[in-house]
Amino acid sequence: MHTNGITDILVNFCFCSEHLDDFEQLLDLRLFPATVKRVETVFSFELLDEFHLHTLTNKKAVFDYYDALQHKTNLVLPQNAPNCYQLLIRVSHLHHHLAGKRRSGQSHGIDQYAPHRPENRTAVYCPACPEPNFNIDVQEIQNTPPEKRHKNTLYLAVDGCHSAQCLKKVKIQTMLHSMRGLPILAHVISFEIISKRIPENLTYESSLILKAVRMQNILKFKNAVITGIVSAICTQHGLFLPNGVVDMPKGEMFCLGDWVLYHALLGREDLHHVHLSYDLWCIFKVHLPDRLKCWPTQFSDQNVIRLLSEARSCIPQLHIKGHGHMCKACYHFEYTCHVGRTNRELVKTPWSSEKLTGGSTHYMNNGHRHNTLDDFHRFWNFCKVQKLGATLERQWAQAQLATEDLQPQFDEFTQLFPPDTLEE
Repeated sequence: MHTNGITDILVNFCFCSEHLDDFEQLLDLRLFPATVKRVETVFSFELLDEFHLHTLTNKKAVFDYYDALQHKTNLVLPQNAPNCYQLLIRVSHLHHHLAGKRRSGQSHGIDQYAPHRPENRTAVYCPACPEPNFNIDVQEIQNTPPEKRHKNTLYLAVDGCHSAQCLKKVKIQTMLHSMRGLPILAHVISFEIISKRIPENLTYESSLILKAVRMQNILKFKNAVITGIVSAICTQHGLFLPNGVVDMPKGEMFCLGDWVLYHALLGREDLHHVHLSYDLWCIFKVHLPDRLKCWPTQFSDQNVIRLLSEARSCIPQLHIKGHGHMCKACYHFEYTCHVGRTNRELVKTPWSSEKLTGGSTHYMNNGHRHNTLDDFHRFWNFCKVQKLGATLERQWAQAQLATEDLQPQFDEFTQLFPPDTLEE
């Protein structure tokens, strides 16, 4: 199978005394066999790369891509083309897995340059966020003056997306997640165990009256085994954090937010400051320490718990309009120090493409769905890293122009206060 269609070819294998296996000989020719022994079908690397790029950028399903290949093979009677649909599904899974290891640096031995990270981690990390012992020294963090704390503060945002649902099926084959716990999507324990460990008075249903929460159990979630995902991203650069995405078995429960925040901060215990953004932070923080105590086995790192308990936080710019005056006074970005011009709604940007993904993941089994979501999130991070240098350069130029425009107004406003007040 090639990008121009499905064709029959003759292959003469090498039978020298020290010849390679047929599988390896085909790989040397940039042909990916569908089976290890008695190979009858092969896929060109060009076809696998093209389909992977199509499914990442346009969210094209295997069925649609294979349908196009059949039409390329026989435009008059495409149904007469050989049926290799199931083989393409299996081979594409392997190809996506290998591509993920390449993009994450595992194929290039990245673990030796980042020994503090978990081994074989296939997530793409944000290179600009502070990561102790990697892009910033612990001593530098300790010597940072209070007025410069924003330089080594980790800015995180949490939000839920209800487009990545998983519907109930009558009968479906089981498929395991190929990289469980290693990429972006975290392996969370079952919802039944979570709900039994969390007291009823610590869940959001007992205290919230916001419309966004009351709408979680409407008919659009009927027959949905998984109602969406909860994710944590870095607010400054928009990358998903490793193990920062979990499934929502029954709405956007606060315990899932605890899970993604805790696991997103693992490996960054030496940080002194963390800033969080969540649309329901005003009530999320109330029982946060108590909820963490409900899972002493899963939440055992006291340094991470300390970071979460002492974290400063805000409510996103558009969500805070639905909150009361006290929330606006305490959690508004405009009234918070050391946040600068942080993008207040950056956490919403991945959900537009997530809606396109949901059309396929609704009917996948758990393993296939997790592999697909991990692949999309990893590619999202990879594209962000590619554009990060140009983005930071553009933002720096915009900040320089804004400073020049606002400096006269700032100086004029400063002259209204006596010197004693300015010193304080």
